[in-house]
Parts: sequence; structure tokens; C-alpha cells
Amino acid sequence: MAVPERPDTTSAPAPPGTADAEHPDAAPPLAALGTVMAQVARLRTRRPREAVHTAGLTHPGVVHRGGLQVRVGVPWLDSPGRDEVVVRLSKGAGLPAGWRDLLGLALRVPGDDGRPWDLLLSSAGLSPLGRHLPAPRRDPLTSAYTTFFAHRSPAGPLMVAAIPARPGPGWVLAVAERRGPWRPFARLEVDTGRVLPDPVFDPVLHALPGLPPGPRMTAARRVAYAGSRRGRGARLDAA
Repeated sequence: MAVPERPDTTSAPAPPGTADAEHPDAAPPLAALGTVMAQVARLRTRRPREAVHTAGLTHPGVVHRGGLQVRVGVPWLDSPGRDEVVVRLSKGAGLPAGWRDLLGLALRVPGDDGRPWDLLLSSAGLSPLGRHLPAPRRDPLTSAYTTFFAHRSPAGPLMVAAIPARPGPGWVLAVAERRGPWRPFARLEVDTGRVLPDPVFDPVLHALPGLPPGPRMTAARRVAYAGSRRGRGARLDAA
């Protein structure tokens, strides 16, 4: 399973002093962009100003896992398998079709423990710097997505990406260290012809076993998605 080569306009090397799990320079742009998107979404939808990613559709999908050649201690990443999943494709500010927006890809996997496992990704570049920064895009089906911040794993900090597959449609799911190459472990296929009810995604409450969010992501997501749930009228403790 090869990772497609895609041009990335943010290909500058990661700046020095980034030995922690998350890229420190990513936080200010993310916070500023999140504020702008929330304000735009509020003006367009009359929802509370905390709400982001309220415009989107949820579809059924399938993840075909081939596993990782070099294991990282996370069973869902390491082992082959097949999962019937739920995927939500969304726009951060809900801008009109054809406008660039911060796109979102939320993935829900049915967990072995009976609870859902959630991964949330946003449109970004794929380079060592670009994978940490938001990249507004037009087309959700041809965009690359990353988690922005690293998740913790037994093998160390890991980022997750959804990279447009060639041939498409669909995405290659891959993991990488902070500056390392992307290592594919699965392919995601989405049936955009079917629309499902929107679940309540939360990567903190529903973290993938062995791959919890890092501290920066936990803090940012807990605030942002609590606001988004209030904006959609969802319960904060809903599964």
C-alpha cells in the first residue's frame, strides 16, 4: 500500500526546538483560524459563536486495514482487519460550495469494548511543517487531512493522516512521527451516496485504545467540540 506523492506548498523543514509531541507554532494559527471560523459560522447559521464544523454530511464507510510493517503497539494500527465505520465530512465555517474552507473528516470505528472510537482530522499539508497547520480547501473528497497534533502511543508521538488514494475515490490512512515519513496502514472508502444521522464525535472521550490525544490536542478539542455540540444542540455527554 503506497502513500501517494502529493505536492505540498508548506514543505519547509520543521523549525528547531520542537522536541515535544506537538508543534508549538501550530497553536496560534489554529486558535486564530478557529475564532474566525466560529464567527463566520455564527453569522451564516445564527448558531452560538462556539460552534464550528456544523455544516456537513455523515456517510457509511469501510476501513480495510493492512497493518503496519513496523509495529507501534496500537492494535488497530498494527493488525490487519476490516471495519464498518461512520465518516462525517464537514466545513469549519460552512462557506458556500466552491469557497475554500477548513474541511473536517471525522471517523468513528466500532470499538471492541462496545464503545465508539473516534478520530478527528482537518485539511492540512503533509510535509513536516504543513501537517501541523490548517489548509483551507474546496473539495472534501480530494483533500488531505491530518490530526494537526500528535497522539500518544507506546512507540512515541504519532500523527494520523488521510491521504487521497490514487486511484480514488477514498483515502490512504497513515501514521508518522513528528517529522518522519507517512507509513500507510489502511484504506478508507466512503459511500457518499448514503447519508446517515450525525453522531456526536469526541476524540477525547472516545479515544482509540493505545492512541490517546496529546495534551495540546486534548485541551483544544475539549473546548472546541464542547462548543460545537452546544451549537448543534447535542448533549455534552452523548455517545
